[in-house]
Amino acid sequence: MTIPIIRFTPDGSTLIYANAHQIQFWRLQDRYLLHQHDGKLIGMAKDGRSFLLESTGNRFQLFDLFKESYRSNDSILSHDYLPGQRCSLRLKRRSIEVFDVLQSEVVVTVQLSELVDTSSGNPYFSNACLSQDGGFVAVTVAGDSTWGEWARGYCLHLGGRPHFEFSVNCAANQPVLQMSGHILLVENTNQHRTLWDIYAGKAVQVFDLTNGRIAGRFVAVNEAEFPSVVAIHTDRNRVELYQASLLLATLTTQHDICAAEFYPDNRHIALLLENKEVEFYDWRTTNRKGLLKLTGSTS
Repeated sequence: MTIPIIRFTPDGSTLIYANAHQIQFWRLQDRYLLHQHDGKLIGMAKDGRSFLLESTGNRFQLFDLFKESYRSNDSILSHDYLPGQRCSLRLKRRSIEVFDVLQSEVVVTVQLSELVDTSSGNPYFSNACLSQDGGFVAVTVAGDSTWGEWARGYCLHLGGRPHFEFSVNCAANQPVLQMSGHILLVENTNQHRTLWDIYAGKAVQVFDLTNGRIAGRFVAVNEAEFPSVVAIHTDRNRVELYQASLLLATLTTQHDICAAEFYPDNRHIALLLENKEVEFYDWRTTNRKGLLKLTGSTS
C-alpha cells in the first residue's frame, strides 16, 4: 500500500499532493490547481522551483513550477537536487536498487544475501524507504523458520554499510516504514511504533497504539525547532505532537488522517484527510486555520 503524501515548496506558496498514481500542484494563495500529472513524484529541487516526475513506462520528466510547463531533462543540474530527491527505489524480493534518475543508472544495489542467510527460510525484502537527503536507506526483511515467521529491519548508509538494526512486525506483509527528516518510523507490532534517530542510530520513542491496524501510518518532523517537533499518527483521526518526550498538542479531525506536513513558517501543520481535504492548524494553539479541497484527485 502506498500512503499519499503532501509537501510544501520552501517558500510556502505551493502544496504538492501525491499518491501512487497522481501528483497535484496547488497554489495556496487562491486555492488554484496549477497542474496535475499522472504518475509518481520522485523529488523536489532544493529551491522548490522544479520537480522530477515519473510517468508510465518508467519515463521521467522535469516539471517547472514557475513556468507551469515541462522542461527538457538536459536542463537539469544534479546539484539542484539532494540525492534523496533524485533517486527512486526499485524493490525486488532479493535485491533493492537505488536508481538515480538524473544519471539514468543504478547507483547502489543492496543484496539480500549481504544481510541474511538466504539458503533457507525463503527470506525476501518486504519494504524499503530512502532518507530525504539520500544518506540512508531503511529496509525490512521477512522469512520463515522452524519457529514460524520472522522479520528484521536494517538501516544502511547509502553505500550499503550497516548503520543499525531494528525489530519489525512479522505479521505485516508490508510493515510501516517511513523517513521524515532525521526520524525513522518503524512498525514493530500491530500495536507498537518506534521512532529512531537516523543519525544517532538509536530509538528515541515508542508508541503503544490502541488501533494499531489503522493508526501509526506516518510521522512528520519539524526540524526548525530544537529539539525537533514530531507529529505522529496515533489514531485514525488523531495526530499527537511531541518535543522529545513532552506532549505539546493533540489534533483530532472528523475524518481519518492520511498524512501530515509542517508548513515552512514554523507555525502551522497541514493534515491530509481521507475525503481529499487538507486542514491547516496552528500547532501551538491547535486552532484550525484553513481548508483546501483537493478536487479532481484520485485515490
